[in-house]
Amino acid sequence: DFHHRIPQELYQRANSMFIKVILLSILGGICTPIGGDKRNKFPLGSHANPPFEFADCLYRYFSCSDDHTYGKWPMNSRICYRDYQFCLAEAKWNQGVISHNGVTITYPLENPTYNTEISTIGHYLFNFAFHERICSYKKENLSCGPFGNIHIIFVFFGRVEGNDCPTILPSEFSHKSCEVENAFEYVYKRCDGKKKCSISPKELDPKHCKGMYPYLEMKYTCSGFERPSVSSSGGYNSSFNFGAVVDQDISTSYSTNIQTQPWIQLGFSYNFEVQQVLVFANKDPDYVHISTIEVQLTNGQVINRPPFYESTNNCIKNAPWDLTFQCNSYTENNGLIIYSTDNGAMSIKEVTIIIENPFKDDVNTGDGGSSVEMPNQNTEKNIYVIIDKACAKDQISLSCYNYGGNVIVIEFITGRTKGMCNSEMPIIECSKTFNEMLPSCMDYQACLPTYDRTFMSIVNKMNRESDCNRVNYYEFHYACDGLPQPQITASSVDNGFSLDFLFYEDHSPDSYYSSKKEDSPWIHLVFGQHLAVQGVQFTLTYVKDPEALFQNIEVRVGKHNVTSSSEIEGNPICGRYNGPPYPDQKHVVITCGMNGEFVVGKHMTIQKLGYGVLQIRDIVVLLKPEVALSYVYR
Repeated sequence: DFHHRIPQELYQRANSMFIKVILLSILGGICTPIGGDKRNKFPLGSHANPPFEFADCLYRYFSCSDDHTYGKWPMNSRICYRDYQFCLAEAKWNQGVISHNGVTITYPLENPTYNTEISTIGHYLFNFAFHERICSYKKENLSCGPFGNIHIIFVFFGRVEGNDCPTILPSEFSHKSCEVENAFEYVYKRCDGKKKCSISPKELDPKHCKGMYPYLEMKYTCSGFERPSVSSSGGYNSSFNFGAVVDQDISTSYSTNIQTQPWIQLGFSYNFEVQQVLVFANKDPDYVHISTIEVQLTNGQVINRPPFYESTNNCIKNAPWDLTFQCNSYTENNGLIIYSTDNGAMSIKEVTIIIENPFKDDVNTGDGGSSVEMPNQNTEKNIYVIIDKACAKDQISLSCYNYGGNVIVIEFITGRTKGMCNSEMPIIECSKTFNEMLPSCMDYQACLPTYDRTFMSIVNKMNRESDCNRVNYYEFHYACDGLPQPQITASSVDNGFSLDFLFYEDHSPDSYYSSKKEDSPWIHLVFGQHLAVQGVQFTLTYVKDPEALFQNIEVRVGKHNVTSSSEIEGNPICGRYNGPPYPDQKHVVITCGMNGEFVVGKHMTIQKLGYGVLQIRDIVVLLKPEVALSYVYR
């Protein structure tokens, strides 16, 4: 009990939270090796029950994730973090709260209900699971359908910079990431053990993430999933059982015999749309190097012998040393093959498969749960969207060198046009839109998307199976995450409304900008740098007042700042919209001329001509690729 009593005594004597955290960091690294925990066994020494406060959980996490023992192994480090999340939730449940003279006092319960069982940690290992990310304005209905009850594996509530559910944060947030620690409690009580449940981030207290539009990310599995069947190229010897690959036990493994391209095949009882595959392999020098391991989806094929060739069914590895494979499958598959491109024996500890859930139901929500329709949910809070299009015979490059930051692909369109596709505005016969991740463009200032393996897989599939084959036309919509947020002013702002509603993610019915009734109301955007503007997309509001109809709108772009109505005509006209919109119309796009014309400028003014009210819910500025700027300056 030595490595428990010493840190506990030191911790009690520390007189500040800062000193306590430093002590826990040091003791976590020293005390766990003293305990001598093995890498295949969850460290009992770090598992003080019951937890009552944050420090209890922090100590458990430091000692569990120590590099000398358990946490050295990638799968184990994930288990440590999952236990840390459990611990934070349990600490909250094991606390009582009373108020005395206006002061809130938190105290440990005498008979705590929640104690982490060591056996639950092993439940992190699973064969199939669903991964969901629920944006702050959505509500999602989770279900396991015919596969039993929901079992929650992982929960994150917060925001990671550059992740999904994009939005523009107010300038006062210098850090773009945050996390709320008690989300697991909410999701676990709401969903775990149930056949279906309903989840909405709006029901959670954002705490220190307030104003940063946190989203909810979670993984869960179902009690009724059947284990995959397993076959292989042959075992290393008779002591190996290939069922170890799917036995949900990290301490067991299966090793193939020594051969060229050793392989293991998993067969599913159902057809699934596979999103991601996590492979946990032994790294000993006696086995093939993990950089040679690949994953390929199958659909009824029986594998007898190599060679295996890379195809559109191959999943994409995040990095040579990371056996996390992104599959982005658009068809259902009933199996997969794990193989090595090298000669030798391959040893696999466990395989986890993330699949698309066909039983979920997600909706955009405003106040009262009313639905809000968007043309493309991935672009709704990207203030700038760059549009580039080309014929399939031409090379297309997405670049953010001048605009700033890295490329973020929002969506891409592939289709067929009439003629030879020798016009920038061809007549499109058919097309399909995709919003899939393109790995070759992630975290890069420039990329060639048509050479991306995922993109080529989609095009090949369309040419092979779709009614829209013979693809000869591409269009990419993307953003540059380094573009500064525009500054915005207006001729007036009516009571109860805000200019912030034009950019920030809030979809309640009253979250839009409205001017006062006046003569020719306007708003003005300052970009901060020269942009090649080819148009603007507006999301409209529901209008009862005829004077607030979206009509007689004029957009100007140029180099002059605007502080009054008399200065607006100093910038050239980009485009006009006479209107009014149709009764059910939700979006209007005003373009700068025809055939890809654009106007370069640092300023944009949107004005309603004549007496009335200017009301707008959202604005997206449509840009030409930055190469258009070089043509102008040249």
